[in-house]
Order: sequence, then structure tokens, then C-alpha cells
Amino acid sequence: MKGRSIFSPNRWMTLGTSVLISSCCGVNYAWGIYSSTLKSRLEYSQATLITLSFWGNVGQFFTPPAGIVYDAVGSRGTLFTGLILATTGYTLMYLGVSGQIDASFNLLCVFYCLGSAMQPFYDTASLFTNTSNFPADVNSIIGYTKAWNGIGASLFSTAYIGYIQPNNLTFLKLIPVVLAVVGAVGLPTTQIDRIHKDDVNTGSFIQKLLGSQMLLVLAVAAFALVNANFSISQGVLALLATIIMVIISCFVVLPASIVGSATSGLFLTSLPEGLSAVSVYTASHDCQSDDQVDDADPLLLSQRGGDNAALNVVVDEDGDDVWYSSLITIDFWIIFVVLAVAAGSGLTVINNIAQILSSKNTHDGVVTASTDSASFVALLSASNCAGRIIVGYVCDRTGKRLSIVVAGFMIMLAVQSAAIMILSSLNSSFAYVACILSGLAYGALWALVPTATRLLWAPKRFATNYNFLSIGTILGNYVLSVKVTAEHYDNQLLPGDYICKKGSACFESALHIVAISCAVAMLFPPIVLRKYKFGNPADNQLVPPSPSQL
Repeated sequence: MKGRSIFSPNRWMTLGTSVLISSCCGVNYAWGIYSSTLKSRLEYSQATLITLSFWGNVGQFFTPPAGIVYDAVGSRGTLFTGLILATTGYTLMYLGVSGQIDASFNLLCVFYCLGSAMQPFYDTASLFTNTSNFPADVNSIIGYTKAWNGIGASLFSTAYIGYIQPNNLTFLKLIPVVLAVVGAVGLPTTQIDRIHKDDVNTGSFIQKLLGSQMLLVLAVAAFALVNANFSISQGVLALLATIIMVIISCFVVLPASIVGSATSGLFLTSLPEGLSAVSVYTASHDCQSDDQVDDADPLLLSQRGGDNAALNVVVDEDGDDVWYSSLITIDFWIIFVVLAVAAGSGLTVINNIAQILSSKNTHDGVVTASTDSASFVALLSASNCAGRIIVGYVCDRTGKRLSIVVAGFMIMLAVQSAAIMILSSLNSSFAYVACILSGLAYGALWALVPTATRLLWAPKRFATNYNFLSIGTILGNYVLSVKVTAEHYDNQLLPGDYICKKGSACFESALHIVAISCAVAMLFPPIVLRKYKFGNPADNQLVPPSPSQL
């Protein structure tokens, strides 16, 4: 068979394009860049401002519609839906904020939610197309694409610092343009590639890409720290930003040009039939022979009728597990609470970072220093990506040990609690450390939750369980970010003000409450180990129920 051109759509080109698509899914994490402009321009209270941010997070984390659309129309239809949402929502939001159209607060919430709803569509199109194209390397592909979600806001921040600052409204204006261009580029290149060679060592190359991502994280973090601590001309910042953008472009073009050209045009290989957004994990295991399935995994054994069938699976009269199996278990609600607290705490920092920094630079009602929120947004995002990569790697190596995942949850909550306590302190110099720790913990969360979901319940219900758990993110964000933190800030306002001038007191008590919530949540993860026995290489082996439990 004649080889295809490297410019013909193939799985490596799709992987390259997913760098841009998945990075766009981090746009909401760049909220801190322009939130102060919204607050001052629209004269919003902190609770009103963070409520607007909350509706953006609702659009970002309400994922079921994206999976339904993907299953119905495939990757390109899903991507096109996201493109329409992004262009419409963010354009209308910019027009409302800039005063070009008369938009009430409620309308702005609708616009921001609509634009943010682009993210699950872009993410689903990128993630599930790539897992279909690389069925033998599902874990690595998931880690690679989701890491770009984490670093996405850093790339937006880098572009803002290098080319746009301090024009926040211009940045907001360009968001729908960038999202639309990326979506348009992805439409012809994002597809399931049924022509590839299975014996190519793709896993090794993808692992190298993951390692290169960490170098990019360090470069972005260094750029942010340099911008925050040194007086550098805008021309030099633009040059440094351009260098980072060139590095990113290498992630886009190199997979297709180096590996894709070597593997394109080969014989057709079979892919799992009926691969969908709600069955990708099952399909990835279906690609393996029985010899390739690790018998130490009790959930795989339960799917094959092994002796160590998972107790968390409820079956119907035909022997099939039912969709609500996880919802009626204690373990589900334990993970739900942990996710709500951990995600809510991380989003509290992300959504309020500009105002937290501003309060630290205010003493006796006088602003003593300017606030460079873009650099802190970049640090949060870069460490978010690093947390996903590092913990994802650990989970990939030890993911069949539930005790390791439980320990990961506890460490993640402890780090987030410490980060928020540091952020609440009066010394603004520690804010860098706090942002890095908070970002690492928040990124780690999104590596731990999928692993726990897959270990505790049947793999073929992975997407259903994961989407139900994601509701905890929305709930935790509302309680900790809006009701606790933002409303406390407003209670510190002087009559007639919409900006708090009491220094660290603006947020201190609220952040203490959030930090204590993380500490208390550390008590929950060990409960899921109550049914597991230790002393076995696979310590997540379930203890058979006693007759009284049957």
C-alpha cells in the first residue's frame, strides 16, 4: 500500500493537534488575569464576581452532554459543537463587559457558562479520539492530554504577559478568537485513524513527550517568576514568550513529522467495535488478550467472573452491573466529599487569586504595590500540570494498589491545606510557594480521582461514575469559593466600597476555614480501605463478605 503524506490526517497529527485543543480547556483557569478588571469596571462585589466565575465552572465541569454528543456524532461533531459554544459565549461576554451590548449580571452568567461549556466538548473530542487511536497506551495518552488541560492557563498567561499586558479587555476579546481558530484547525485533523502499525513502540515516544512536558512546565514557571520579580522591557518579555510558543509548536508538529511519517500508510488494523466516550476503558482492555490482563486487578477479575469479584458492583437479574451501582455505596460518597473539598479549595485559590494578592498589597487602606496576577496564574497552571504528570506517573506505576491512591488523597489534601494556610499569611513573599503547592495539589487530584474510580467500580461504568463524581466539583466550588470566601470578603468592605482595604483580613478567616476543611477531609479516604486486606502484592484485593452480609 502506498504511504500517505505526513500532511494527511493520521493519529499522530491528531495527537499533535490535541496539544492546542486540550490547552484551550484550561482557559477558565486564566480567570485571575481579567477578574480584577471585571470587578472594577462593573463594580461587582466579591460574591457577585465569584458567582460569575462559579457559572463558568458549571459549564466547565458539567460534562455529560459532551459524552452524549461524542457517542452520537463522533469527534468532529463534538469539536464543532464546542467551537460554536466558545465563539458564541465568550464573544457575548466580551461585548457585555465592554458595554457594547446591554447585559445584566444574569446574562453575563449565561454567556460565561455557555462559553465555558466548550471545554468538555473540546476535551472529549481530544481525549477519546486519542485513546481510540492508541489503544495499547491508554494510560499514557490520558496523562498526556489531561496535562495540557493543566498547563493551558499558563500558555494564555504567557501570551498575555508577552504580547497584551496590561490590556485585560483585549485579552478577553481575543479568547473567543483563539478558541475558534484552534477548533477550526482541529476539525480536519481530529479523527480516528484506522491505519497504523501496532508493533511501533508508541509508548516509549509518548513517555518522552510526557517528560518534555515537564521541561515546558519549568520554562513557563521560570518565565512567570522572572516577570514577577524583575523589571524587564516588554520587548524582552515578548521574545521570551515567543520562545515558549515555538517550543509548544514543536509538540504540535513533531509527532506527525517524526513518528507519523514512519507509521502512516500501513495495513489496516482492527479497532474495538462500538468504541464510545462511555466505554473507552472497557474497549482498551478488550484490545488485550487474556494473557495481557493483570489478574491482580480485582475489577478485571470481576468482569471475567474471577473469585475476587468487586463488592462495589451491583448486578441485575441478568448478571449485568447497573448504572447506579456506585451511587448506593459508601465509597462513592467518600470520594465525592473528598473531591468536593479538594476541588473547591483549589478553585477557591484560582478564582480569588487576583483579589487575594491585591489585599496583601494593601495596608491601612493604601495600595503599596501593584498586583501581577498573570504571573501567579501562570505558576498555578504550570504546577497544576506538574501535579497531573507526577501523580499520574505514580498511579500508572502503582495504580493497582488502592492504598497508594488513598495515601495520595491524604497527601494531596495536606498539601492543599498547607498551601492555603501559607496564602492566608500576611507575608506576600510566600504567595509564590503557596501557588505552587496549591497547583500541585489541584493537579494531583485530577490524576487520583480517575484512578480511584477505576479501582473501586466496574471499568465499563467509568465515565458514568466519573461524571457523577464531577458534580462534587461544582458543589465544593460553590460552598468554599462563593459562600465562604467571597462572602467573607464582602463582609470586610467599608460602606460604599467594593474593594476591601483591610489587607490580609479580607481573606484570612475564610482561607483558614477552607484549609481546615481540607485537613478534616483527610479523615475520609482511609475508610475505603475497610473492605481490603493487606500483605498481598495487590493490596486492593477485596475481603469476601461474611454470610451475615449476604
